[in-house]
Amino acid sequence: MHKTVTLKETILSMARKTDEEIKLELQAIEKRFNDNMQEQRNLQDRAIAINAILQERDEAANEKKSSAK
Repeated sequence: MHKTVTLKETILSMARKTDEEIKLELQAIEKRFNDNMQEQRNLQDRAIAINAILQERDEAANEKKSSAK
């Protein structure tokens, strides 16, 4: 996991970095953020698909039970 950094530590650290270094760090953070957002969407889509499959199977099972009576 990532170390939790205080705002003061961040500001002191940023004061020592060049503008280019800070811009590169920001780009890296934005990329990680976007990648994580995409992963969340992928997981959400898969969860929706799994729920739909389970619901269809449950409905099919109930239809078989109803027609067997």
